[in-house]
Amino acid sequence: MDVMTQAGKALEHMICCRGCGVPLQTHDPNNVGFIRFAKYLEMRAQQLHRKVLCSRCTELEQGRLVPVVKETLAAGEVGFGGQVVPSEVLAKQLATIRQRRCLAVYVVDVLDFNGSFIRRIREIIGRNPVIIVGTKIDLLPPKTDMELVKNWLLYILRKKKLRVLEVKLVSNETSKGINHAVNSIIEHRSGMDVFVVGAANAGKSAFIQRLLDRLEVKFPQGKVEQCNRPLVSRTPGTTLGLMQLRAFRRSATSPVFASLYDTPGVHQPNSLQNLLDVNAYNYVQPTRHFAVHTVTPAKDVLAQLKASDEAVSQETLQRWLGRSVRYLWGFPGQPPVLAVEVYPPISAMMKLSFVGVHNLAITCEANVSGSSEDGKGYPAAPDGMDLAQICYVKTPDALSLEGDVACDLSLTGFGWVAVSFCALTSAAKGRPMERSKVRPVAKASTVPRD
Repeated sequence: MDVMTQAGKALEHMICCRGCGVPLQTHDPNNVGFIRFAKYLEMRAQQLHRKVLCSRCTELEQGRLVPVVKETLAAGEVGFGGQVVPSEVLAKQLATIRQRRCLAVYVVDVLDFNGSFIRRIREIIGRNPVIIVGTKIDLLPPKTDMELVKNWLLYILRKKKLRVLEVKLVSNETSKGINHAVNSIIEHRSGMDVFVVGAANAGKSAFIQRLLDRLEVKFPQGKVEQCNRPLVSRTPGTTLGLMQLRAFRRSATSPVFASLYDTPGVHQPNSLQNLLDVNAYNYVQPTRHFAVHTVTPAKDVLAQLKASDEAVSQETLQRWLGRSVRYLWGFPGQPPVLAVEVYPPISAMMKLSFVGVHNLAITCEANVSGSSEDGKGYPAAPDGMDLAQICYVKTPDALSLEGDVACDLSLTGFGWVAVSFCALTSAAKGRPMERSKVRPVAKASTVPRD
């Protein structure tokens, strides 16, 4: 991988894997870029040596999960062939973008904006103009107003002080919005190269596939069909090198052309997906609309009290409501990745709506004792978890009971939890109550509602 960070254009003259962008090699079968020498000679004889997949990408194409980037591996796991590629090596390759005059297409995941937003994006692209492409809109609820989503993205980008040319929303699955995004790129590139950047698994390579398909139709004489399509897989860190695609030319004989570049994804250290076992990658990738699972902590406390050996009385119920309620969020057969701790006193009006992929499992634990001797205070972290995996939700001060969402807990790489309070009766609506104090820790961030 050292050759990937060399300065100059030496890499452009190497024969690279069309799937991941790594230079091909024939001497180490346990490393990225490996191809059997006999197979390479065979492909070379057919003039197909620039369309070769390395052994790792061949496995990825067959649907296997073959991570190799260090940050995507859970504790104790090793990458492909026992090899590990640090994300710093991938990030160094992006340093050339700021040194070039180009158009940056910045891909973000609208379902996980906090997890796919790169804080140092301007350090990567420099002063180059940027177009935002929000992906995975097909997974939003069917009646979602896309104009509101676009305005929300513009609002957040202004708050983050990132000036952009345009915001486009697309679906790589259904091709919705692709035409508008392609037309915007063609309009703004002004003869410049185009670099597609974004966080790992934001949908960059899938977007490039759709972009090339559209360019092939738009410029039938441009021989866009000769461009290699980047490999798309569920494994974070599929693309390991800059991949140059001569996508922008009006005819096959035109001496003037510009390139489209697929780039390695930027790995977010705060993503909860990094805590998953390799075999759980397929679970976390949404394939249908997000599911919503709403719980009422007070009802769950009562249900668990009835199922316990203790007698149900006003005294025992108040004692149980005076202790924390814990919700563990994860996948069936996998250790929980996140804990949401509802700190006492437990309000009968509080509701938590877990929004995420449909196969997430939620387990409730009531009557959780605090860390102090009297059973109060914040509970100790669940076994195998640290504070970075825990969100604390504390009961409120001065909030009207209209049932509106008080705030969202953004769970990077998973989804979010909407915290709301509803009146028990219609007569109680409009009466003030204590406002929600949400104390997320580290990897969960609070997104207030307007």
